[in-house]
Amino acid sequence: MGAVYEATDLALRRKTAVKVIRHDRSADPRSARRFRREAQSVASFSHPNVVTVFDFGVAGGETLFLVMERLEGESLQERIRRAGRLAPAEAMELMDGITAGIGSAHEAQLVHRDLKPANIFLHRQGDGVTPKILDFCLVKALAEKEGDSDFDSRTGAVLGTPGYVSPECLRNDPPAPSWDLWGLGVVAFEMLTGERPFQGQSMATVQLDVLLGRARPLESHLPEAPAALGRFFVRALDPEPERRPPTAAEFYDELLDAIGSWSPSG
Repeated sequence: MGAVYEATDLALRRKTAVKVIRHDRSADPRSARRFRREAQSVASFSHPNVVTVFDFGVAGGETLFLVMERLEGESLQERIRRAGRLAPAEAMELMDGITAGIGSAHEAQLVHRDLKPANIFLHRQGDGVTPKILDFCLVKALAEKEGDSDFDSRTGAVLGTPGYVSPECLRNDPPAPSWDLWGLGVVAFEMLTGERPFQGQSMATVQLDVLLGRARPLESHLPEAPAALGRFFVRALDPEPERRPPTAAEFYDELLDAIGSWSPSG
């Protein structure tokens, strides 16, 4: 969607991060209106586990930008690559904050639509780490009036990243919190195994597997994992939203129960 630069707020003397949207994404008036509405939605929403947006605007009449809090650390994607996979205790500690942020966004009638490890940043604060959800560039305001949307919701237009796009998005269903709840399942699976649950030789193969619910069984990666955890991911990654946990809080509680006291060695 663009590039992110470190910047300094001269008035408040603080470091910030400025995201500049790619010109080919912002030249179209439709995209500019979409960006402005998205930015207003996100800037009006605040949560400790969601990156804070300080300002937004259009520079030079054509360059769209967001001014956000400056974070220190690494993305969850980088953490998984470095570690191979996360221990259950670490994964659950991070998922506690991630689900809290997503749940709060849903209460504010916002859907992220592109949850993935690359969009979750592990912000270092002293001796601790706080997960921060980034890149609400695909955020959808659920309260938006019918026919008053500039979002790319045309038939066949898929927003998001292959392997992380929900079945509902692939079916071109109306955006709903269930999109993010499915995404949480993908993120949790990848944290615990180091692998995505849907992989294939082509985008078409991945999308078909997502639509049919053909996720890789957890036991193929973690044969020592509790059987309840495998059953949880079958439920969390089901292509039908009514079979999944209905809220982010219930997702976390069910995942915590399924993991139990499991603490793999090695």
